[in-house]
Formats: sequence, structure tokens, C-alpha cells
Amino acid sequence: MLPPPPISTSTPCPLSPETKLKLQDALDNSLGPSMTCSYRYAVHLFIAFFEKEKIPSHLRWPADEFVLCAFAASHTGCLTGGTVKGYLAGIRALHITHNAPHQRSIRL
Repeated sequence: MLPPPPISTSTPCPLSPETKLKLQDALDNSLGPSMTCSYRYAVHLFIAFFEKEKIPSHLRWPADEFVLCAFAASHTGCLTGGTVKGYLAGIRALHITHNAPHQRSIRL
């Protein structure tokens, strides 16, 4: 397993400690329990994929577009497109939560 990604501390403007706590709480609780569980499972599968495929660490976080495409393609014939889209949404949510750039293209 990878350590959790670092949370970006860069903000466009200074915020009070109270507002920072409220912002973090909103991000941490923005998804319901069922969705959180599904997204965690997607991230678990993604980590297992790049361990299996020996994806270099610099392409893992933030997730490289080619790696995201390969992950999605690895499920061809096994899962529905909707399920794979859900997995990609979980990976995207992780990027958003940690203020990391997310590689999004028409291929995804």
C-alpha cells in the first residue's frame, strides 16, 4: 500500500483556523458512507493494479493519464462501463480531496 497522498497546503488566500477546519470537515464528509466505501474500493483496486503492473512511482500520484487509461482498459470484458466509470470517479475524488491535479481527457 502507498502512504496517503499529501494534502496540498497552498491556498489562494489566507483563511482563519476556524474556516480551515470547516473546509477540511466539508471535504472529509462530502460523500455518504456507501459512496465512501465504493470509492475506497476503487482506490484499493487502482493501487493493486499499479503494483501488479509495476507502474513507476512517479506515474502513480498524481495518477498519470496513460495509467488511468490502462487501469480502465484492464477491466474490459470483466466489468460494465458504468462500474469502471465509478472506479475512475473514486480515483478522481481522491485527487480532489487532496488538491492534486487530475488527468482528465476524452479518452477517459
